[in-house]
Amino acid sequence: LLAAIFCTLSSLTLASGQIVWLLGLVSLLHQCLVCERRPLLYAAMWLLIATVMLLLWHVGFNGGFYEVISDPTVNILSEGPPITASSLLAGDFVDLSFQQVLMRYAAFFLVILGSAPVYFSAVGAGAVGLVILAVLVFVTLKFHRHNDMRLALYCWFLVAFAAAVTIGRSLLLFPDYVLMSRYSFISTLLVCSLALLLQVRFKLVRTPAVLLVLLLAVAYWGWISLHFGGWVHQYMDGRHVEFNNGRFPVMLRLAGESDEIVNKAISEGIYKPPCRPLPECRRPSLRGE
Repeated sequence: LLAAIFCTLSSLTLASGQIVWLLGLVSLLHQCLVCERRPLLYAAMWLLIATVMLLLWHVGFNGGFYEVISDPTVNILSEGPPITASSLLAGDFVDLSFQQVLMRYAAFFLVILGSAPVYFSAVGAGAVGLVILAVLVFVTLKFHRHNDMRLALYCWFLVAFAAAVTIGRSLLLFPDYVLMSRYSFISTLLVCSLALLLQVRFKLVRTPAVLLVLLLAVAYWGWISLHFGGWVHQYMDGRHVEFNNGRFPVMLRLAGESDEIVNKAISEGIYKPPCRPLPECRRPSLRGE
Protein backbone atom coordinates (compact mmCIF):
# COMPACT_ATOMS: atom_id res chain seq x y z
CA LEU A 1 0.00 0.00 0.00
CA LEU A 2 2.82 2.39 0.85
CA ALA A 3 4.55 1.58 -2.45
CA ALA A 4 1.30 2.30 -4.32
CA ILE A 5 1.01 5.67 -2.58
CA PHE A 6 4.56 6.62 -3.56
CA CYS A 7 4.01 5.40 -7.13
CA THR A 8 0.90 7.56 -7.33
CA LEU A 9 2.87 10.58 -6.16
CA SER A 10 5.63 9.89 -8.68
CA SER A 11 3.06 9.62 -11.48
CA LEU A 12 1.46 12.94 -10.58
CA THR A 13 4.71 14.86 -10.17
CA LEU A 14 6.54 13.57 -13.25
CA ALA A 15 5.09 11.80 -16.27
CA SER A 16 8.10 9.48 -16.45
CA GLY A 17 7.27 8.43 -12.87
CA GLN A 18 4.59 6.20 -14.35
CA ILE A 19 7.38 3.79 -15.22
CA VAL A 20 7.55 2.89 -11.51
CA TRP A 21 4.23 1.08 -11.87
CA LEU A 22 5.76 -1.18 -14.52
CA LEU A 23 8.89 -1.86 -12.47
CA GLY A 24 6.74 -2.54 -9.39
CA LEU A 25 4.79 -5.13 -11.35
CA VAL A 26 8.03 -6.75 -12.53
CA SER A 27 9.28 -6.87 -8.93
CA LEU A 28 6.08 -8.52 -7.67
CA LEU A 29 6.02 -11.02 -10.54
CA HIS A 30 9.61 -11.90 -9.70
CA GLN A 31 8.67 -12.47 -6.07
CA CYS A 32 5.58 -14.47 -7.05
CA LEU A 33 6.90 -16.63 -9.88
CA VAL A 34 10.66 -16.90 -9.30
CA CYS A 35 11.25 -16.56 -5.56
CA GLU A 36 7.73 -17.77 -4.66
CA ARG A 37 7.65 -15.50 -1.62
CA ARG A 38 4.34 -13.83 -2.46
CA PRO A 39 1.00 -15.08 -3.78
CA LEU A 40 0.07 -14.07 -7.30
CA LEU A 41 -2.77 -12.04 -5.81
CA TYR A 42 -0.23 -9.32 -4.90
CA ALA A 43 0.72 -8.80 -8.53
CA ALA A 44 -2.94 -8.86 -9.61
CA MET A 45 -3.86 -6.22 -7.02
CA TRP A 46 -0.89 -4.08 -8.06
CA LEU A 47 -1.89 -4.32 -11.73
CA LEU A 48 -5.45 -3.28 -10.87
CA ILE A 49 -4.32 -0.25 -8.84
CA ALA A 50 -1.81 0.73 -11.53
CA THR A 51 -4.46 0.52 -14.26
CA VAL A 52 -6.91 2.66 -12.29
CA MET A 53 -4.33 5.31 -11.39
CA LEU A 54 -2.91 5.56 -14.91
CA LEU A 55 -6.40 5.84 -16.39
CA LEU A 56 -7.17 8.63 -13.93
CA TRP A 57 -3.91 10.35 -14.89
CA HIS A 58 -4.79 10.21 -18.58
CA VAL A 59 -8.38 11.43 -18.18
CA GLY A 60 -8.62 14.78 -19.94
CA PHE A 61 -5.00 14.59 -21.06
CA ASN A 62 -4.54 15.44 -24.73
CA GLY A 63 -1.64 15.30 -27.14
CA GLY A 64 -1.48 19.05 -27.55
CA PHE A 65 2.29 19.08 -27.97
CA TYR A 66 2.26 16.66 -30.88
CA GLU A 67 -0.85 18.25 -32.34
CA VAL A 68 1.04 21.55 -32.48
CA ILE A 69 4.24 20.22 -34.01
CA SER A 70 2.33 18.21 -36.59
CA ASP A 71 0.28 21.22 -37.68
CA PRO A 72 2.22 23.07 -40.41
CA THR A 73 0.08 26.18 -40.01
CA VAL A 74 1.14 26.94 -36.44
CA ASN A 75 3.72 29.64 -35.75
CA ILE A 76 5.65 28.10 -32.89
CA LEU A 77 8.52 30.43 -32.18
CA SER A 78 8.49 34.17 -32.25
CA GLU A 79 7.50 37.38 -33.94
CA GLY A 80 8.37 38.16 -37.55
CA PRO A 81 7.94 35.80 -40.50
CA PRO A 82 5.97 32.70 -39.47
CA ILE A 83 8.14 29.68 -38.75
CA THR A 84 6.08 26.53 -39.14
CA ALA A 85 6.75 23.09 -37.82
CA SER A 86 7.31 21.80 -41.34
CA SER A 87 9.98 24.37 -42.19
CA LEU A 88 11.60 24.12 -38.77
CA LEU A 89 12.00 20.37 -38.73
CA ALA A 90 12.74 20.19 -42.46
CA GLY A 91 12.18 16.50 -42.83
CA ASP A 92 13.68 15.53 -39.51
CA PHE A 93 10.24 14.75 -38.09
CA VAL A 94 7.85 14.68 -41.03
CA ASP A 95 7.52 11.68 -43.37
CA LEU A 96 10.07 9.49 -41.62
CA SER A 97 9.91 5.81 -42.48
CA PHE A 98 9.40 3.27 -39.72
CA GLN A 99 13.03 2.18 -40.01
CA GLN A 100 14.27 5.78 -39.71
CA VAL A 101 12.12 6.33 -36.63
CA LEU A 102 13.56 3.20 -34.98
CA MET A 103 17.10 4.27 -35.86
CA ARG A 104 16.57 7.72 -34.32
CA TYR A 105 15.04 6.17 -31.22
CA ALA A 106 17.93 3.74 -30.85
CA ALA A 107 20.64 6.37 -31.42
CA PHE A 108 19.13 8.89 -29.01
CA PHE A 109 18.49 6.19 -26.39
CA LEU A 110 22.02 4.74 -26.49
CA VAL A 111 23.63 8.19 -26.40
CA ILE A 112 21.65 9.01 -23.24
CA LEU A 113 22.85 5.80 -21.58
CA GLY A 114 26.51 6.44 -22.42
CA SER A 115 26.69 10.23 -22.16
CA ALA A 116 28.28 10.30 -18.68
CA PRO A 117 31.47 8.33 -19.49
CA VAL A 118 31.76 9.83 -23.01
CA TYR A 119 30.61 13.45 -23.20
CA PHE A 120 32.50 14.56 -26.35
CA SER A 121 31.21 12.18 -29.05
CA ALA A 122 27.70 11.01 -29.83
CA VAL A 123 29.08 7.91 -31.58
CA GLY A 124 31.32 7.09 -28.63
CA ALA A 125 28.51 7.69 -26.14
CA GLY A 126 26.20 5.44 -28.15
CA ALA A 127 28.80 2.65 -28.20
CA VAL A 128 29.34 2.93 -24.44
CA GLY A 129 25.58 3.00 -23.94
CA LEU A 130 25.27 -0.27 -25.85
CA VAL A 131 27.98 -1.84 -23.65
CA ILE A 132 26.24 -0.61 -20.47
CA LEU A 133 22.93 -2.07 -21.64
CA ALA A 134 24.57 -5.40 -22.55
CA VAL A 135 26.26 -5.65 -19.13
CA LEU A 136 22.99 -4.90 -17.36
CA VAL A 137 21.17 -7.57 -19.39
CA PHE A 138 23.92 -10.10 -18.59
CA VAL A 139 23.89 -9.40 -14.85
CA THR A 140 20.09 -9.48 -14.72
CA LEU A 141 19.84 -12.83 -16.51
CA LYS A 142 22.68 -14.35 -14.51
CA PHE A 143 21.23 -13.38 -11.14
CA HIS A 144 17.52 -13.30 -11.94
CA ARG A 145 16.82 -15.98 -9.32
CA HIS A 146 18.46 -13.98 -6.58
CA ASN A 147 16.02 -12.95 -3.87
CA ASP A 148 17.06 -9.29 -3.80
CA MET A 149 16.69 -7.67 -7.22
CA ARG A 150 16.30 -4.07 -6.04
CA LEU A 151 19.56 -2.77 -7.48
CA ALA A 152 18.95 -4.41 -10.84
CA LEU A 153 15.39 -3.10 -10.94
CA TYR A 154 16.61 0.39 -10.13
CA CYS A 155 19.05 0.18 -13.05
CA TRP A 156 16.19 -0.93 -15.30
CA PHE A 157 14.10 1.97 -14.01
CA LEU A 158 16.81 4.34 -15.21
CA VAL A 159 16.91 2.56 -18.57
CA ALA A 160 13.13 2.92 -18.85
CA PHE A 161 13.44 6.58 -17.84
CA ALA A 162 15.90 7.09 -20.69
CA ALA A 163 13.48 5.33 -23.05
CA ALA A 164 10.67 7.69 -21.98
CA VAL A 165 12.90 10.71 -22.62
CA THR A 166 13.80 9.23 -26.01
CA ILE A 167 10.15 8.99 -27.05
CA GLY A 168 9.62 12.63 -26.18
CA ARG A 169 12.77 14.07 -27.75
CA SER A 170 14.38 11.84 -30.38
CA LEU A 171 12.18 12.95 -33.28
CA LEU A 172 12.75 16.62 -32.54
CA LEU A 173 16.45 16.70 -31.67
CA PHE A 174 19.64 15.01 -32.77
CA PRO A 175 21.58 12.74 -30.37
CA ASP A 176 24.34 15.37 -30.09
CA TYR A 177 21.91 17.44 -28.02
CA VAL A 178 22.23 14.95 -25.16
CA LEU A 179 25.94 15.71 -24.81
CA MET A 180 25.27 19.35 -23.87
CA SER A 181 22.02 18.96 -21.93
CA ARG A 182 20.80 17.92 -18.50
CA TYR A 183 19.92 14.40 -19.65
CA SER A 184 23.41 13.09 -18.90
CA PHE A 185 22.39 12.80 -15.24
CA ILE A 186 20.42 9.66 -16.21
CA SER A 187 23.62 8.08 -17.48
CA THR A 188 25.51 9.18 -14.37
CA LEU A 189 22.96 7.51 -12.08
CA LEU A 190 22.95 4.38 -14.25
CA VAL A 191 26.76 4.07 -14.30
CA CYS A 192 26.98 4.50 -10.52
CA SER A 193 24.14 2.05 -9.85
CA LEU A 194 25.53 -0.53 -12.28
CA ALA A 195 28.99 -0.24 -10.71
CA LEU A 196 27.46 -0.88 -7.30
CA LEU A 197 25.46 -3.81 -8.69
CA LEU A 198 28.61 -5.37 -10.18
CA GLN A 199 30.43 -4.90 -6.87
CA VAL A 200 27.62 -6.59 -4.95
CA ARG A 201 27.28 -9.52 -7.34
CA PHE A 202 30.91 -10.14 -8.35
CA LYS A 203 32.89 -8.44 -5.53
CA LEU A 204 35.22 -6.85 -8.08
CA VAL A 205 37.16 -4.81 -5.56
CA ARG A 206 37.95 -5.20 -1.88
CA THR A 207 37.66 -2.65 0.90
CA PRO A 208 40.88 -0.64 0.23
CA ALA A 209 40.04 -0.41 -3.47
CA VAL A 210 36.53 0.84 -2.65
CA LEU A 211 38.08 3.90 -0.99
CA LEU A 212 40.13 4.54 -4.13
CA VAL A 213 36.99 4.28 -6.27
CA LEU A 214 35.28 6.75 -3.95
CA LEU A 215 38.15 9.22 -4.36
CA LEU A 216 38.04 8.81 -8.13
CA ALA A 217 34.26 9.45 -8.06
CA VAL A 218 34.79 12.66 -6.09
CA ALA A 219 37.50 13.74 -8.54
CA TYR A 220 35.20 12.99 -11.47
CA TRP A 221 32.39 14.99 -9.84
CA GLY A 222 34.74 17.95 -9.39
CA TRP A 223 35.91 17.75 -12.99
CA ILE A 224 32.32 17.62 -14.27
CA SER A 225 31.44 20.66 -12.14
CA LEU A 226 34.32 22.63 -13.64
CA HIS A 227 33.49 21.50 -17.16
CA PHE A 228 29.75 22.22 -17.12
CA GLY A 229 29.52 24.84 -14.38
CA GLY A 230 30.17 27.80 -16.67
CA TRP A 231 27.55 26.66 -19.18
CA VAL A 232 24.94 26.19 -16.42
CA HIS A 233 25.62 29.66 -15.00
CA GLN A 234 25.38 31.20 -18.47
CA TYR A 235 22.08 29.45 -19.08
CA MET A 236 20.67 30.58 -15.72
CA ASP A 237 21.81 34.16 -16.35
CA GLY A 238 19.81 34.12 -19.58
CA ARG A 239 16.75 32.84 -17.72
CA HIS A 240 17.16 35.59 -15.13
CA VAL A 241 17.29 38.24 -17.87
CA GLU A 242 14.06 36.89 -19.41
CA PHE A 243 12.32 36.87 -16.03
CA ASN A 244 13.52 40.35 -15.06
CA ASN A 245 12.15 41.69 -18.36
CA GLY A 246 8.75 40.14 -17.66
CA ARG A 247 9.00 37.45 -20.31
CA PHE A 248 8.00 33.84 -19.73
CA PRO A 249 8.81 31.98 -22.95
CA VAL A 250 7.48 28.47 -23.44
CA MET A 251 8.36 26.17 -26.32
CA LEU A 252 5.74 25.91 -29.08
CA ARG A 253 3.73 28.90 -27.79
CA LEU A 254 2.94 31.99 -29.84
CA ALA A 255 5.10 34.99 -28.92
CA GLY A 256 3.58 36.72 -25.91
CA GLU A 257 0.93 34.07 -25.29
CA SER A 258 2.78 32.47 -22.39
CA ASP A 259 3.49 35.95 -20.97
CA GLU A 260 -0.25 36.68 -20.93
CA ILE A 261 -1.02 33.40 -19.18
CA VAL A 262 1.58 33.99 -16.45
CA ASN A 263 0.60 37.64 -15.95
CA LYS A 264 -3.04 36.63 -15.62
CA ALA A 265 -2.07 34.01 -13.04
CA ILE A 266 -0.12 36.67 -11.14
CA SER A 267 -3.02 39.13 -11.20
CA GLU A 268 -5.42 36.47 -9.88
CA GLY A 269 -3.03 35.47 -7.11
CA ILE A 270 -2.49 31.96 -8.47
CA TYR A 271 1.25 32.49 -9.01
CA LYS A 272 3.44 34.64 -6.78
CA PRO A 273 6.74 35.19 -8.60
CA PRO A 274 10.02 36.01 -6.84
CA CYS A 275 10.94 39.66 -6.58
CA ARG A 276 12.99 41.30 -9.32
CA PRO A 277 15.72 41.62 -10.32
CA LEU A 278 17.06 38.12 -9.91
CA PRO A 279 19.46 36.96 -8.61
CA GLU A 280 20.28 40.06 -6.54
CA CYS A 281 16.78 40.52 -5.11
CA ARG A 282 15.71 38.26 -2.31
CA ARG A 283 12.42 38.12 -0.49
CA PRO A 284 12.59 38.95 3.26
CA SER A 285 12.67 35.84 5.38
CA LEU A 286 10.04 34.94 7.94
CA ARG A 287 12.34 36.36 10.63
CA GLY A 288 12.10 39.81 9.05
CA GLU A 289 15.66 39.92 7.71
